[in-house]
Order: sequence, then C-alpha cells, then structure tokens
Amino acid sequence: MLLGSHDHESHDAVVKAQKLYHALMDCDTPQEFKKTFGDAIHKHSLEDFYPVVVLAELTAALMICHIAASQVKGFSFRDHLRDFCSVKPSQLINLKLQSISDITEMPLDELQPVLKAFGYSIKEGIIADHPDAARKKEEIVSLEQKRKDRNAG
Repeated sequence: MLLGSHDHESHDAVVKAQKLYHALMDCDTPQEFKKTFGDAIHKHSLEDFYPVVVLAELTAALMICHIAASQVKGFSFRDHLRDFCSVKPSQLINLKLQSISDITEMPLDELQPVLKAFGYSIKEGIIADHPDAARKKEEIVSLEQKRKDRNAG
C-alpha cells in the first residue's frame, strides 16, 4: 500500500457519501428516501457500504429531522426519524461527529447542539447515547398478555 493512499480512499468515500447525502436530502417522501437508499445499496460495493451508504443515510436522516424540527408542528424526533427515514435513534450511536461534519460540511460546533437538542450525549467526539436507544416498541406488553394472545385462536 502506498503511503497516503488511505487518505485518498477516505476522501473518495467522503465525496461519494456527500453525493448520496445530497440525493437523500432531496427526497420529498419516505418512499423516495427508501428507494434512493435501496438504489445506493445496489450501486455501491461492499467496501463502500458503511463509509458511504450507511454514513450518508444516517447523516441525511439526522439533517432531515433537523430541518423538520423547525417546520413540523408537534415535531417528534423519534417518530420523524422512524417514519420518514426508517431509522431508530440508536442507529446513530457510535457515529463520529467528524464523519457527520465531513459529509454535511457543518462545523462541529454547530453540529453538537443539534445532536444535544435531539437528546444525544456526546463523548470524545462520538455519539454516546440517546434516551430512546434501549426502547424496542411503543408500548410494553407483559409476558402474560403475549401468552393469552398466542393461545387465543
């Protein structure tokens, strides 16, 4: 491996991720977002899957919510993230803020307040936690109720 080729690969991945990010940001409907994301999965190599496709998807999901928060009456981060982008708050955990900043070209000092406003905690430049990260479903169903439902028919 040539010295510096890793930097070139990283830059190439950021450029590809930025292109996909902008395409996702241009989506007007959840269906269009899913189609654009699905097309990207098939278009990119396995090598590009995380550094391009996944990072672009999660970054776009975050920024779509950031924009919607000021435009949608009664905005709910978790619901909008799920309903528009099919993403859960926990999926952003462990993302490096620098990666999001590189893709969005938003300075880190502007990005941190956005994440904190949505309830994320940040440690050492990495998204560390979210209050909804452990939540599996909207309601809690008891084991007893599950047994009744299964044996009802």
